Order: sequence, then C-alpha cells, then structure tokens
Amino acid sequence: MSRFDPHSFPRPVVVQPLDYEQAKKKCLQTGVKVFHDAGYHYTVENLETDPLVIASEAAAYGDLHFVGRLNDAARVVLLSEFAQGDDLRLKVKRSGIVALEGESDSALRERERVAQKGRSGWSDDYFKAWALSADPMVRDVKVYAETRNGVERWLVVSILSHDNNGIPTPDLLQKVAAACKDTGFKNSLLELEARAAVVRTVNITGTIYYYPEAVIPDDPGKPLLDAWQKDQQQGLDLTDDYISAKVYHAGIQRIELENWQDQFASPYEALSLGTVNFKPERLLS
Repeated sequence: MSRFDPHSFPRPVVVQPLDYEQAKKKCLQTGVKVFHDAGYHYTVENLETDPLVIASEAAAYGDLHFVGRLNDAARVVLLSEFAQGDDLRLKVKRSGIVALEGESDSALRERERVAQKGRSGWSDDYFKAWALSADPMVRDVKVYAETRNGVERWLVVSILSHDNNGIPTPDLLQKVAAACKDTGFKNSLLELEARAAVVRTVNITGTIYYYPEAVIPDDPGKPLLDAWQKDQQQGLDLTDDYISAKVYHAGIQRIELENWQDQFASPYEALSLGTVNFKPERLLS
C-alpha cells in the first residue's frame, strides 16, 4: 500500500479546466462578430430564445465534452494513477515493466512508482522493485542490512504476503531471493536473504453506541477489517484513532474499546487483525 497521492500535485498543463460559461461566451462573441462584420447590428445576445444564443450553448456543451475526453486521455497517457486495465499495462511497459499474471491495477501502479524511485542504483527501492516483480503474491517489502557473527554483512529483504495471514511460503521467498540476485547482485562482502516478515495478531473488542434513529449494521467491524486488509504493511501502527476513523459512520454516538492499548509495529513487523468483536448498543435518547 502506498501513501503516494498524485491528486495532491498540480494538474498537468495538458489537462485543461472545464468552464461552460467561458466556452459559451467565446462562441457567442464569435457569432456577434460575424453579424457585425456583415453589417448587422446584433443586440439580443442576452435573450435566451435567440437562435444564436441557443447555438452558442449547444456548441459550448460540445466543446466541454470534447475537452473532457481529451483530459481523460491525457491523464491516462501521463499518469498511471488514472490508467486502468490495458491502458495501464501499456503505460508501464514503456517504463520497462511487464504486468504479472493476476496482478491488480493498484499493485502494478505501486510497482511502477517504486521502480522509478529505484532506478538510481542499489537503493532500498531498487531491491524492493525487484522483489515486487517476483510474484503478485508479494504484498509489501522492506529492505535492511544486518551484521551476523560480528563480521558477516547481510542484505535482508523482508516480505509480507497477500495470503496466509501475511506469512510468505518458502517457495515465495525463494522467488524473491532469485529475483533480487538476478539483478546482478554480486558482492563478496555482502550476502542476500529473503525473510518472512514478523506478523503479530491483534484482537479488538469494544462497544459502539448508536443514536436511537440509527440503522445498526449486521457486522459493525467489517469496515475496519476491509480497511486493514487494504492498508496492512510492515511498520504500520494500529491506533485508537485509526479504528474509530474506519468504524465510524453517521448514526454512531461514540466508540469504546475494551482494555485497548495502541499497537506499534517495528519497521519489519506487520500487524494482523484476529477477532474483531463490536457490541452494538442503541441509546434511548
């Protein structure tokens, strides 16, 4: 999962703003000029039923539709965030990235972003990009170095999987190690190992208080489970604020967690949700 949001950046110059009133005004001014050049004194541009006004409105709507389609095409070509399916696969292929069988669009976008960051050489993102390209079941990658036996230096690639509660299989670890070593990794002073991330299970119990008129869902904890399934990664903490933000919706008065302490993950540890049990209580007034 990435915290990168392209929508926070300025709009590309090629993407033009849609302004109906400006388009209508421009069409109307062009029509008035044609009348004046022909020697006719046109003065009813403010009359909504005038044929020139109606034609200008129709032309303005047509221009907006055309510019809108150009904008959509420009976003797809320039920004992977707006591309989907075959368009996205063609976009990343130009960067030398081939989509994996079964790889989702969001995973492919993230892999392209990491690959672009790692082009400079043997950085964390360089090895992370290769690890992500090993198999679509690779969910999250962390890269770090450690010393063993006092003198041995190891480059460790920590892997979180999409299935098996985040724990990668031995076969998946072998694929990741092979992919990273296929980069031309050769260093007599450094060894490489693909390792399963530490996964710690967290259980949540609490009470949700609803206003009298609120509709109580069958499974109040499902939004939290769905959100964590999407956001889970190594080093991501699970806090009271996160839980409340994902569970809360209109009709909830407050959320109380039972014996809860915020869970902080180490950089190479992933938290997994075990049992999530929320007891619904309807307030009387």
